[in-house]
Amino acid sequence: MCNRWYNVPFAPRLHTNLVIVEIAAMSRTTRMIGVIGLLIVTACSPPSPSAQGGPSAAPTEPRRAAAQIIRGADSGLPASASPESVSARMHIFAAQFDALLDFGPNFKLMPAVAERWELLPDQSGWRFTLRRDMTFSNGTRMTAADVEFTINLFIDTNTPQRPLMPNVTRAQRVDDFTVDLLTRQRDVSVLYAAPYLYVFPQSYYQQVGRDGFATKPMGTGPYEIVEFRTADEIVYRRRAGFDHPYRKATATEIRWRAVPDTTVALAGVRTGEIDIAVGPFSGDQADQAKREGLGVDVQLTTVQAFRFDKNAIEKRMSPLADKRVRQALNYAVDKEAIARTIFKGYAQPTGQIAPPGSLLHDESIRPYPYDVARAKQLLAEAGYPTGFKVQGPIDYTRAFFQPSLMQAVQGYLREVGVEVGIEEQEFGVYVDIFFTRGGRTRNEMVAANMSDANGFFSLQRGLLTCDLPPANVIWCAPGFDDNYRAAQAETDPERRAAFLRAANRAHVDDVSMIFLVVVPSITVTSKKLQGLTLPTPFFWNLDSVVKLE
Repeated sequence: MCNRWYNVPFAPRLHTNLVIVEIAAMSRTTRMIGVIGLLIVTACSPPSPSAQGGPSAAPTEPRRAAAQIIRGADSGLPASASPESVSARMHIFAAQFDALLDFGPNFKLMPAVAERWELLPDQSGWRFTLRRDMTFSNGTRMTAADVEFTINLFIDTNTPQRPLMPNVTRAQRVDDFTVDLLTRQRDVSVLYAAPYLYVFPQSYYQQVGRDGFATKPMGTGPYEIVEFRTADEIVYRRRAGFDHPYRKATATEIRWRAVPDTTVALAGVRTGEIDIAVGPFSGDQADQAKREGLGVDVQLTTVQAFRFDKNAIEKRMSPLADKRVRQALNYAVDKEAIARTIFKGYAQPTGQIAPPGSLLHDESIRPYPYDVARAKQLLAEAGYPTGFKVQGPIDYTRAFFQPSLMQAVQGYLREVGVEVGIEEQEFGVYVDIFFTRGGRTRNEMVAANMSDANGFFSLQRGLLTCDLPPANVIWCAPGFDDNYRAAQAETDPERRAAFLRAANRAHVDDVSMIFLVVVPSITVTSKKLQGLTLPTPFFWNLDSVVKLE
């Protein structure tokens, strides 16, 4: 029978190698006592489970939860369950719908509904060869007629997908599994719109109409909609007895609900009521989530800047018409301090229109350094040695911009003698001002976000062009349109990228805005969620996600 006297301090729960090292350092007598004690401990210890024929003592792998129900929270949900309502929130619609192509990392084009694509011989468009094994959730086969119907619907009703493919004139069915997208000119950017072209079932859509499809849509994806409350909650359930041809979805159910308050969303992830949360989390919230062991994915997605409005500047004969003044305002702002303090290091100073990851982004373009002396020198050279006052305030919305950022920039400009007001607008009013709707106009500067949903900067292009009347655009930079059009027509990827970078530099050289920072898109996940991959900030799905016990 074993007694407890042998339980010397160095013996229990120590790795054998550590014990040997300690024994070697002792006197001969002490070593003998230690070895005897260790032998007794070994002899009296109960046999290991494996020695008894039981399971190994090695830690077991985490097990999947029995119910694979993924609960997501977003800062806002679409008013309609149909993708034709908005060109954003693709991570929500992706459960139910498939598009012509998919995006891989860095906007790499991947096969999806279309297996192959090629430029038409006369360069008048693109031909897509479709898979033959796609079915809608009512069991009907998807064909080229459905693709033709969907794309022409986007064109005819001017849905939010339309600006992504401005040169597409029509979709035209060739046979049951081949469809052409016809264009006004050779246009490679059409391919980068294809991941946003989800396919609708023609017969069902025509049967229920646009309103019916908005609440009970149907797609070819691995999930079908089972519940929808406008702008509040949307629930998808995996199609019973169905194996998707190329997507391997793991969750049995996906629930998205609107949680505009990021504090509430983070608390939900913390308690397990929410598995994944998407929203404008602050740097402090991201830090807190990391400290608690939550998953935090941070991707730099959106350039925040104060855009100069050329039309307003010319009408008011503003000093901002002088390029040296616009340069001075860029030197006057300490972007490094803004990124470090307001955004807690999660933002990055920038000096260009395109965020990292965009095909237009140019790594060689550096942000303006903070240089008050240089700012004052340029203002003096332009004829404003004591500064000036901007006539109209900078309009902004809290939905995009933190008030602290607006106040910080206002203070920096004041230091070099430039006085400008800031005016917060309700989101709807801000949108009307930004797009000059309802008789509203822009002032000399307006706070604006610039992101890139498809790598080709398609949604921003219409506001940064010389091709439209001045009242409709914000800034016309010489060289932008020529380089952008050349990029659209160029099939060689390297030459195309060079043209796109040159289009970007046209706005940098013309100083079309006060370049500030690139802000992140932050996604927070619970400790139990594994397998989430975000190939691009705006285009991903939850197919590979697994929930653990």
